[in-house]
Amino acid sequence: MDPMPILLLNLLSTLEFYCQFLELVWDLKEKCSFTNIEQNIYLGLYDTPTLTELCIFILYAQVITHPYMHQVQRPNAAETNLLDMGPVHDNVIAHCCAIITNPDLLLSLDASYTSGSMDGKVWE
Repeated sequence: MDPMPILLLNLLSTLEFYCQFLELVWDLKEKCSFTNIEQNIYLGLYDTPTLTELCIFILYAQVITHPYMHQVQRPNAAETNLLDMGPVHDNVIAHCCAIITNPDLLLSLDASYTSGSMDGKVWE
């Protein structure tokens, strides 16, 4: 499975730690400055739109990507023709439309995998 959502979730759940770590890196440098990439990361950790995008990546992976990949990579996938995947792709479109129509499927306090995940199975 794709480790990216796990890494993003870890980053978001320990955001303060990573900010403090980068500040420590800053303090320990001889010139007390960030490189370009360090500066961009540090600013990104305080940027609400960037953090929002990270959350969306995690949700999309849980809701669409993982269930879809389970369908595509099932045991008899080698024997499956792309034309046979039409119903799976229709399901992706339908589920995306359902979430657009009712974002609470993912964002409400009582949201769960049964209605949020494309296949209704437990989150990865």
